[in-house]
Amino acid sequence: MNGATLLLLVTLHHARRPACPQVDAGRYRAAQQVAAELQAAMRDALLDGYIFVLPTTPGPAPAIPASPAGDAPAAVEEFRARCAQFAAVAALSGVPQVALPLPVAGQAPLSVSLLSLHKRDLVLLQAAAKLGPMLAEEAAALAAQQQAGQPPPWAP
Repeated sequence: MNGATLLLLVTLHHARRPACPQVDAGRYRAAQQVAAELQAAMRDALLDGYIFVLPTTPGPAPAIPASPAGDAPAAVEEFRARCAQFAAVAALSGVPQVALPLPVAGQAPLSVSLLSLHKRDLVLLQAAAKLGPMLAEEAAALAAQQQAGQPPPWAP
């Protein structure tokens, strides 16, 4: 990741949270070092042709009650911050990410993310095109089993 990208991420973060302290040169260099370490770890973990699968969010989104002031409750802000941590994996490591929505009738939507090596976007999109329908079908089947009171297939 180049310095301009990291600076953009920091700027966007500060635009969302203006109360955050300004980033000084030392913190900026430390953030660059963390990004470089994450990029190296991703390169080591993702062999060519491998796909990394992880949840897109840390869990189901909290309900957002109507607020006359338009302010989000603390639980929503906490959830947004945790979501940013999940999204930061691909952004900071410089790898492509595709989020696959897994809609389940009568339930909050689910989503998984696929990540691949840098410059392997086409492989990632091909994997998403193949895996997306299969994962959506499995998610719907699991939801139906849960609604019927059946244990998941991996339960002992």
